[in-house]
Amino acid sequence: MPLQRIHLAPEGVDGEQVNLACDAIAAGRSVALPTETVYGLAVDPRQKERVHALRILKGRSPDQAFTHHLADASDATQLLAPPNPRVQRLMDSCWPGPLTLVLEDARGQSLGLRVPAQAFTQQVIHRLGHSLFMTSINPSGGAPLTDPEAIAANYGEDVDLLFDDGPSLLGLSSTVLRCTTPLFEVLREGSRPSSEILTIASDLILFVCTGNTCRSPLAEGFARKEAARRLAIKPEQLLARGLRFASAGISAFSGSPASEGSLQAAAELGIDLSNHISRTLTPALVAAARVIYCLSSSHLAAIVTSLPESADKVQLLDPGGEVPDPIGGDLLLYRSTRDHISRAVSARLPEVFALLA
Repeated sequence: MPLQRIHLAPEGVDGEQVNLACDAIAAGRSVALPTETVYGLAVDPRQKERVHALRILKGRSPDQAFTHHLADASDATQLLAPPNPRVQRLMDSCWPGPLTLVLEDARGQSLGLRVPAQAFTQQVIHRLGHSLFMTSINPSGGAPLTDPEAIAANYGEDVDLLFDDGPSLLGLSSTVLRCTTPLFEVLREGSRPSSEILTIASDLILFVCTGNTCRSPLAEGFARKEAARRLAIKPEQLLARGLRFASAGISAFSGSPASEGSLQAAAELGIDLSNHISRTLTPALVAAARVIYCLSSSHLAAIVTSLPESADKVQLLDPGGEVPDPIGGDLLLYRSTRDHISRAVSARLPEVFALLA
């Protein structure tokens, strides 16, 4: 049967076109649907023969699963137990959109899930009442097709219906993130940067002092090093584990380097502060933080006075007292400050780890 090409209504989703797509999928026909990333071949996961045929067409091995495409994030409950808070944050923030999450079902088997940000395809999935397997239109390992003209020219004999919405908006496959262990793993870089996605899924632990050149950079640097050591991962993997450490200053001039004393004292512990750039504490930064550790009571009071709604997340780093400001002091004073901070951070890390899902 020759390819039937259907141009989507430009003024909005056409219910008759949605019904046509649903009927074709239910009948086991080969249907190409648009998404914001690339076009995809759609198959009902319950139609085992069609799934097998699609696997052959793609040249895909049996151990490579297809991704379940959902109409809405809430539909994930049909396939999964309630997700942990980190995964839920990603679902809430990134769906609909170009992110595929690899999760585990109740039997411990991995499956990929995505909610495409394309209204017509969302309505098709919603009308069907269950997820759809969708996979890019290309031989396995080849570049996905994003233009209906190329699909018609190269797959005209393999596709029965092509719902044409013009060239794909993004033209690049979704980012794929495996979330089956506490250390999230980027399986494929795609149209949404993985660093941005991992940041959404992480908890921000913020250290605050006055100028963000002496005490708080030391706290940030030591926390990053010691947390990675205790979690048995590399510091650069902390974001994938769900932790972000940062620092800021109540009265900081943005763009200043760490003080020379802090640079030297940190280097003696193998902590490199040479790339540190100071920044001013802002309401947005306070709002984003899960916990804020202040180096002195004056910092705590300043935050709580200006942003009283943040009071439940602001604490002194050392509950036993202030960490004195070493600015202008000699290296011995900076070493003493560093050691005070390292003891206080070490004592706080168990409660930080308790935040991890």
